[in-house]
Amino acid sequence: MQQAHRDMFYVKGYEPFPIYAGNLSNIIGSLVEMYTPGAGGGGDYCYAVRNNDVIEEHFTITVQDACGEETEIPVTVRIKPQDTTPPKIKTPAQDKTVECDGKGNLDEFNAWLASHGGAVASDVCCGNNVTWSNDYTGPFPYTCGKTGSVTVTFTATDCCGNSSKTKATFTIQDTTPPVLTAPADRTIECDEPTDPSYTGEATAKDTCDPNPTVSYTDHVVPCCCIISSTPPAPPPPPCCDCCQDGKTCSTGYLPVGCAQCCPQAKVIKRTWTATDACGHSSSATQIITVVDTTAPTVSLSGTTVHTNDPNATGATVNYSVSVHDNCDPSPKVVCTPPPGSWFPVGTSMVTCTATDACGNTESYTFTVEVIAP
Repeated sequence: MQQAHRDMFYVKGYEPFPIYAGNLSNIIGSLVEMYTPGAGGGGDYCYAVRNNDVIEEHFTITVQDACGEETEIPVTVRIKPQDTTPPKIKTPAQDKTVECDGKGNLDEFNAWLASHGGAVASDVCCGNNVTWSNDYTGPFPYTCGKTGSVTVTFTATDCCGNSSKTKATFTIQDTTPPVLTAPADRTIECDEPTDPSYTGEATAKDTCDPNPTVSYTDHVVPCCCIISSTPPAPPPPPCCDCCQDGKTCSTGYLPVGCAQCCPQAKVIKRTWTATDACGHSSSATQIITVVDTTAPTVSLSGTTVHTNDPNATGATVNYSVSVHDNCDPSPKVVCTPPPGSWFPVGTSMVTCTATDACGNTESYTFTVEVIAP
């Protein structure tokens, strides 16, 4: 074949025959524009992509010049397929909300991360050969107690490094208030302390907060209604509108829960409240009934009198009476015979009865002695 300048060459087998001017090397180079991949198709290309392989195609080109001379040129085409299409996210990652377990819900969170938040992806060339990763680096951003939320981006990467992203939020919530146990109801004497160190402390447990706050408030109900067994009776004082169970007491009767009707007696409605770190709270009630069952005590002095009159048959004795009560600052005492009475020579008996505001009564007997010379 001639390869002289301006020779005309035809590529046999193409209609219409392309005409190339120039030498044969230029013709061969130009044939790249005419190349169409063979019958291998997408399956072979994807296989080559997955295995980082090269596809080779072999064929022969017949070139004819203007004089009809032909020559066959063997051609080998080496193809390096490329995959630039990212995986397809078929199912996006899903948000997940769980109830706080007090330990950070690590099992549930790690399972959610391992499952890519439930996301599913596939790839045209790499099939199911998709690698998942996420941008969570920790620590978990807890807010109150062991609750909080974090948004995680999941990345699906195919075997050629193409990637697609999806994101979702994992939330730990606390909707459960603390479990509060109030101390047992108590009945105490009016001179005993009412603070919790004596009457009992409430306890609280919370799944999400190991140390819930426990507090209390007291509502004191004076027991001041007028006792009457047969209504009608005089109207009770206004304090009877504050009964511990919230009801207004009936005219003439004690408030509900009151054991006595006197200034020293009362009912304390103690409301305990437990609050966790997330602000959830629960309440319980303890009833402390304050009573006065202790009677006053009496003592006498000046009960022995000496008279200088040998003929005296007796004398006036002004003995002194002292009365004490554990709660009533002014208990009453009545003595018979009273101080200042005339007593005969010798020993006489005196009976003193002391009564406090709650009606507790105690009688004491003393001797008064008048001694003549």
